Amino acid sequence: MSGFNYKGTDLNDMVAPGTTSISSVFPGVNHTHCSNNSDKLGTTKYTDTQGDLGSRLSGKYEVFATWSDPTNTGQVDTHNRTVPSWANKMGVVVVGAGGGGSGGGGSAVAWYAGDAYQPGGNGARGGHGGQHADVYPCTSGQQVSISVGRAGHYGGGGGHASSPNQNANAGEGGHGGQGGATYVKLAGITRFQANGGNGGNRGIGGNVNDHESGGYGDAAAGNVGSNGTPSQSAANFDRARLNGALYSANTGKLWGNGGAGGNAHRGDGVRGNHGSSGKAYIVWKT
Repeated sequence: MSGFNYKGTDLNDMVAPGTTSISSVFPGVNHTHCSNNSDKLGTTKYTDTQGDLGSRLSGKYEVFATWSDPTNTGQVDTHNRTVPSWANKMGVVVVGAGGGGSGGGGSAVAWYAGDAYQPGGNGARGGHGGQHADVYPCTSGQQVSISVGRAGHYGGGGGHASSPNQNANAGEGGHGGQGGATYVKLAGITRFQANGGNGGNRGIGGNVNDHESGGYGDAAAGNVGSNGTPSQSAANFDRARLNGALYSANTGKLWGNGGAGGNAHRGDGVRGNHGSSGKAYIVWKT
C-alpha cells in the first residue's frame, strides 16, 4: 500500500507492478514505465514536476488464454470480469487462433503389369488468426466477457493403398480445423473481435490403375487456409509486453503446418499440426 488513493483504490492496485518508486514525492508507488499511450494508466489527481503520474505509469493489465483441446469448429473458452471501480476505459488487443494444418494424402501402388505408383499430395498450413486493437470507454461495474479461440485441430494423414490386380486409390488427408475467434463483450455487446484462421485444405491421395506401370508425379497438394480478419496493427500498445504476453511460443495466432504426402512405396500421409490458441490482453485505464 502506498497511501495514495484514486476513487478509494491505492495507486499500486491500479498499475502494472514494478520495483521502483515513481519519485521521492510519492514514496511507495511502485511502477513500470510505459511509452505507449494505449497502455498508460491515464489521469489521476497526483502530479509532480513531470505532470500527472498516470501519464507515465503503466496500467494494470490481464492476459487471457486457453489451454483446452484444439478444435475443428472454432470453439472458444470464456472468462468473465467486472470493470474496476476506478476505471473508465479499457485498452484491448485480441488475437484469433491459428488454423490447423491439413494431412498429406497416402501413396498408391498397383503392380499387375509392373509397379505403378503415385505419392500422395502434401497437406497445407492453416491461416493465422486475425488481430484487433483499440481503446474503448467503459463504466465501473460493467460486465466484461472475454472469449478466447481454441487452436485449430490438425488434419489426419491419408492411408496408403496397394493392390496386385486392381486399381489403387489411396486415402486423402484430413482438413485442418478452423481456429476459434477471440472477442470481448462489454455489457453484452461485442466491441473487439479477431477471427481465427481457417484450416489447410487436405492433400489428395495417390491413384493408379492396375494396367499401368512406372511412377507418376505427386498427387495434388492441399491449399493454405485463409487468414482470420482483421489484420489490424497493435503498434500503439507496448510491443515488448505484447510480444511476451501474446506471441510467445505456441500461443497467439500462428498456424499449424501441413503434413507431408505418403511416399511412393506404400507410405501413409503424415498428419498436419495444430494451430496455436488465441489470446486477449486488457489494460484498465482512467
